[in-house]
Amino acid sequence: MAYSEVRENLNGNGYNTYKFSIEAPAAISNPDSYPFANPPFYNLNGKQIEKKSFNQANTEVYFNATEPDNASSQYTESPGLMYKTHVRRGACAPNPLCPQCNMEDLILVRSYKHRTSAYRIKQIGETKDGIYTATLFTYDPLNRHLSPISLSYTNSDQKAQRTEHKYAFDLAAGALRDSLLARNMIGSPLETITKVGAALTTTGGSKTEYAFFDRATGLPTAAGPGTDPRPHKFHEFEMTYANGNTGPSTFGWTQKGIIKEYHGTNSSNTFGKGKPKKFVQTCGTVETCWKPEYYEWEKGGLIKKKTYNDTTASYHNFVTQYQYIADTRLVSKVTGVDGQFVDHTSDPLMRLSTVTARGGNAKTFYQYRYRNGTTVPRSFVRDSTVFTDMTASGSAFKEKVVFNYLDGLSRTIQTVDKKHSPNSKDVVAVATYDNQGRASRVYEPFEQNQANGASWPPCRAAPPSP
Repeated sequence: MAYSEVRENLNGNGYNTYKFSIEAPAAISNPDSYPFANPPFYNLNGKQIEKKSFNQANTEVYFNATEPDNASSQYTESPGLMYKTHVRRGACAPNPLCPQCNMEDLILVRSYKHRTSAYRIKQIGETKDGIYTATLFTYDPLNRHLSPISLSYTNSDQKAQRTEHKYAFDLAAGALRDSLLARNMIGSPLETITKVGAALTTTGGSKTEYAFFDRATGLPTAAGPGTDPRPHKFHEFEMTYANGNTGPSTFGWTQKGIIKEYHGTNSSNTFGKGKPKKFVQTCGTVETCWKPEYYEWEKGGLIKKKTYNDTTASYHNFVTQYQYIADTRLVSKVTGVDGQFVDHTSDPLMRLSTVTARGGNAKTFYQYRYRNGTTVPRSFVRDSTVFTDMTASGSAFKEKVVFNYLDGLSRTIQTVDKKHSPNSKDVVAVATYDNQGRASRVYEPFEQNQANGASWPPCRAAPPSP
């Protein structure tokens, strides 16, 4: 059983519709034989092929269509996978297995036909605010892995961008490449670069170098027994521009950091084994411009403690510690380098509920509301920070309240600071978006002639001229 179409209602904010691929059952091969061969795996079943979003006026505002790379089934014979069948055919002697007819029963051995292509996306077409964007996926020509090697984006305004990935298969032949492949580390990109324009000029990227580390000590070493390949050096593609130049004056890869040590099997940090222990932020290849950071870990791969320059007495207390809500990855408490701590609580939907700092002298409450068309005209997130009474110090400031109003696509269209002006009126900041969903204008905050945090009408219009 599978769904072919689903509608998601958004509580007065419109709705989404989804369509999913349903493959027709394969025809039974050799229907005159029994038992039948096992049916093939339907790798397109349940894959989303279309999504549409509608606003509260039932107008389509978003469309997405996904085309798989292997829309047609691909099968191959597998001589090594065989099954036996009984085939009935006309004969002269009665057949004891089929007494009602005069048949002969033969036992034949057949090979399975199985599907060889995994599900991969070929193209995604997306229309948003009237602009169409096509994303094309390309894959390794030798089919050594299933991850895309490039994604090409083209808009209806003819703007082009391309993202390219390199994997372990692209490394030079050697022990490192062989070790990564032996551990099936084949689908995570080691290098990603971004290119733009018709000339596909490289404008950014990231790259991770791997090296061998001793499994027991966690220190870098040569390849051999008892070693594992792990991330070692991290690079970013950077460009700089000289004053007056129309193009970059320098560009290329810059080393940004290096992991000097991991927690090995000899480590006292039980949950940290195999995770980074010592990291140094670098200035290019210079490793002395920053002091190292040391890490301790909690179960579930959560960081427990971060210490800056543990080996120097003057920095020994630069420690940040983390605690978590039981059986979740949600932070419950963060203790900073100055000993001050911040407590966090979350609601049943795992959304941030309260943040308490400075020993309870500052507490922030979060409230979430969705538009319902009547009592709540616009979706918003409200955060209010309550401060300790400072009247004795000459300050009447006790509370800061901010409303973030959202449109149907969850974009912030207004930020209203309640009673934040010198006249204790609301201060409003408005943002607008172009037809590609990008922020096009962010207006300077202005005072509104009210003090209740309500949105400035009309919410999507430009504010008055200064």
